Amino acid sequence: MKTKKRVLQRFEYRECDEFAAYLHEQSLAGWHFKGWHLGLIFEKGEPEDIYYQVEVFPKGKDQDMKPEDDTKEYVEYCEAAGWKFIDSQGKFCVFIREKEDAVPIVESKERFCNVKAAERGNWLRQYGIMFFMVVWHGALGWLASFENVVFENAWIFVCVVCLIASIVGVIEGIWLLGWAKQMKKQLAAGKIPEYRRKTRHNGIVRLFLILVLAAATVMLWIGNERMEFWTVIITLGCSLIIAVLAALLKPSRLSYDIFSWISGFAVIAICIFLVPAIFISNGRGRQAELGLEDIPFSLKDMRMLDVPEDVGGTHRESILGSKTSCYVTCEEDGSSNEKINFIHYDYIESDYQWVLERIWELNKENMKEASDCSEAWHALEAGQREGSYYIKYDDKLLKIYIGRPLSAEEIDAVCRKIGVA
Repeated sequence: MKTKKRVLQRFEYRECDEFAAYLHEQSLAGWHFKGWHLGLIFEKGEPEDIYYQVEVFPKGKDQDMKPEDDTKEYVEYCEAAGWKFIDSQGKFCVFIREKEDAVPIVESKERFCNVKAAERGNWLRQYGIMFFMVVWHGALGWLASFENVVFENAWIFVCVVCLIASIVGVIEGIWLLGWAKQMKKQLAAGKIPEYRRKTRHNGIVRLFLILVLAAATVMLWIGNERMEFWTVIITLGCSLIIAVLAALLKPSRLSYDIFSWISGFAVIAICIFLVPAIFISNGRGRQAELGLEDIPFSLKDMRMLDVPEDVGGTHRESILGSKTSCYVTCEEDGSSNEKINFIHYDYIESDYQWVLERIWELNKENMKEASDCSEAWHALEAGQREGSYYIKYDDKLLKIYIGRPLSAEEIDAVCRKIGVA
């Protein structure tokens, strides 16, 4: 016969009375709460009508896995008032009423302040990093290196996940403000607030965020972003292992902090060394090597020289478009090692006008004092500055660096190759 059971049930601090009611229901069924150990642990016994009290201890820390010294002092005070301590985790402390005339552990107003402060801290801990990530990656991408990161699915993945989580966090914060206001009204009216589970929106929110993360991770795999995919999988896996070990070992507060730092560095090391090794072993890169058949046009296409060409560069592609950065060099003849002809260009395509507009805006500084050559390029806008060209079309941008002005025939040849002639 089963004498113990583990329940993976989670309660928020604002649901402390709901938690106590749940423990009471279990005691009526003969299951008595013994503490936390990778979930709620219950032992089978005789059905009893046990009155539980769950309090939020203001000096506790969210990472506390067992009673700390300051918690033990709090427990001594409560036991003197007629309450038997069972266990604590985080800021939660669970008691059983031993005396019928036991006085309340805390007054209603103090209890509300404890719960509200715990909820505020929990909210900041959960969503604060997401707000920072949105601002950091958004500013880094939009202001500094948009032209490169916008064609990286990994950057889009981070931004989308963090943005959605931040929006959820804002909604959650507004909900908490409304909840706090409601509790204050009850206190002002002389009522004792009950900290019950009003809705199951917390579970829905977590499920939604998990689905978003899962969908975004799958998109990395589908988009052939193997290194980023394995980085996410390994990071999540390590985080889960760390959480399970902490719940099983129940380290002290100091040990948990040290453990967290070591684990954090371990995860970073895995992402830096192991993931690239897996990536390289697969023989696939995020930036594809280019050949003559992969680039939009070459020197031969521009009718400059009919000699062997060397091609190099990279191709980046994301759900928002693609960028091909390449350089082409050729020799004066087949035996000479001296490079006398060279062209470098960036060819950018996107179906999203705002992407092209942003890249164009970031390049305007390079176009100062450029002469207009829109008509020659059959473009919406085009400028020439010495040996550099900046050309804008409806669905593409072209930046050419060649060191000398192009002839009308060379420009027409390029236009034909990119389909705008």
